[in-house]
Amino acid sequence: MDVSSVPLCDFRRKRPDPNHDRAELVCLAAGGEHLAWVGGDQAGLVNACARCPIPGVMDSDPAVCLFLRPLRLIAEDQAFFPCRVSRGIFRRRFPLDMETCHSCQFWFPRPPLQRIHGHEEDTSHLLGKLTRYLKRQDEFDDVLKGNTASMRKAMAYFKMFLEQF
Repeated sequence: MDVSSVPLCDFRRKRPDPNHDRAELVCLAAGGEHLAWVGGDQAGLVNACARCPIPGVMDSDPAVCLFLRPLRLIAEDQAFFPCRVSRGIFRRRFPLDMETCHSCQFWFPRPPLQRIHGHEEDTSHLLGKLTRYLKRQDEFDDVLKGNTASMRKAMAYFKMFLEQF
């Protein structure tokens, strides 16, 4: 697979690298994660971007909104579509699709990415929350599988919770 097969994406940006005399391509949906060097080997970009569903969803779904913050975990090959408005309502929910957007009462037309104030900071913040959420899910799955170290940790959290009352 070559670079010509990778779909165009608003979240892929060229940035100068202050530590080198060249520019790099980064993914804004992945918090500015490095994809490739401009003029260098593009294999990292092809591997990360060829399977990414974000460009297809953002271009084809009419419900794309100002408040949507697509997130990409490149190493895990996952994409999520949380909303800045509903994330307070669904605190621990990181949607895998645009299902919540279709009936949202706060829907607002999405302007070009460059015009969305604080997009990169908000994306980095959400990626941190998503990473912590997935880590807790893994710990919970370990408890369900009978991992004793995870069970002890879960019991300690539960005991601390009970002591608050």
